[in-house]
Amino acid sequence: MSTIRAFGSGETVTLRHKKTTPPRTFDEYGNLIYVYDDQTLTGVAIWPESTSETIQQVERSTTVYVMAVPTGVDIDANDTLIWRGMEWEIQGEAEQLSSPLTGTALQEVRFRRTEG
Repeated sequence: MSTIRAFGSGETVTLRHKKTTPPRTFDEYGNLIYVYDDQTLTGVAIWPESTSETIQQVERSTTVYVMAVPTGVDIDANDTLIWRGMEWEIQGEAEQLSSPLTGTALQEVRFRRTEG
């Protein structure tokens, strides 16, 4: 596990990279069991983007957040994120941006959690 410090202050998250490198292992149903390589990111900027609820005889809530991390952090849509004790799905690919306040190069990543 490696640690990367993003900004001076902020949240701490664990980025879980899903690996399928040999040897491949399968469960009793034939599903591939993934191995994870964890990376701790500290000082990450996180803000809410949206929350939605869908009701079709089942109540479901999806919450989406956005985080800013330094460029060079390897993040893709197959990764998951542990934040505040909960597992979140990375949503799409990271966008390369620069901060409008400081000019610092960064990546903007959306992640979500669906319950219900």
